[in-house]
Amino acid sequence: MKKQIKKELEATFSNYLEAYFSDRDMPGTYSLMSNTLSGFGTGIDENAYSGKAFRELYKRDFEQAPNPITFKLKKTHTQVLHESIGIVSGQLNINTTIMEQSLKLNDLRISAVFQKTDSVWLLEHMHISFPTAVHEADEAYPLKEIEERATVLEKLVQERTKELEQAHTNLEKLAEIDPMTGMFNRMKMDNVLNCEIQRAQRYQTTFSVLLFDLDNFKEINDTRGHQAGDKVLSELATVIRQRVRNTDVIGRWGGDEFLIISPETNLEDAALLAETIRISLSTHKFDNDILLTSSFGVSTWLDLDSHDTLIDRADKALYKAKRSGKDQVIN
Repeated sequence: MKKQIKKELEATFSNYLEAYFSDRDMPGTYSLMSNTLSGFGTGIDENAYSGKAFRELYKRDFEQAPNPITFKLKKTHTQVLHESIGIVSGQLNINTTIMEQSLKLNDLRISAVFQKTDSVWLLEHMHISFPTAVHEADEAYPLKEIEERATVLEKLVQERTKELEQAHTNLEKLAEIDPMTGMFNRMKMDNVLNCEIQRAQRYQTTFSVLLFDLDNFKEINDTRGHQAGDKVLSELATVIRQRVRNTDVIGRWGGDEFLIISPETNLEDAALLAETIRISLSTHKFDNDILLTSSFGVSTWLDLDSHDTLIDRADKALYKAKRSGKDQVIN
């Protein structure tokens, strides 16, 4: 992996040298620059702290010296700091003609920081310097360049760290969210339920669970198609969220079956919540004028309950509601 990245960095660096020196191709050079490019743009130590400022320096450079510049790359050094951040340093001799005068410079030093964005390596920081009374030939790189490069690298690493942290957070969310409804999935609801049991045991509190499904939902898929059924499930999540408290946790238990975990709620209040949701669903007109009813089974945590016994009582109550005519709450 690291060898491949080094090859990509060195190829990009070579493309830059060809575009800038050999071809004097201004658009080609610009295409390798990030919009946030910063650093020293020319050999006379002119600072540029944005891609726009850097392009202005290069535009003047191309206008004043349009002739091709022959170069000989003496040595390079490539560092891979991250799969998307790298540095290529080079030392070269150049020959060109400016206003019919031959110009030869030895030991030109270039330090380039690249960042990979959308599969493309772009320049984020550039330093070009010539040996002078200020920058001696045996001086690796001027101190100011090292300081500025370190600042750029720190910024890039911080940005990448934030991106990786955000990506990790997004993956965690994906692992616990049902994509159809945006509710928690079965695995997440199991975890929440276990946490509520532990909390109830520790603090001698109680909580309730509401298990429900949509009556005759299969007919929607059979007569209207699965796309219509998917829209119902997605819309159902919105209806339920409007009726539960912020502390209630809702999730898709499986298929068209859903679970609500209601902390600090006794059996009577949980049954009342279930009835409120049942009425809201039965009076709601879903997409394409679809009307549906729902059946609920409610149970409240008891001292000797486990995860399975609590859910089992709610499941049996739901089954009884279905056998007793549907569209009702049983606890």
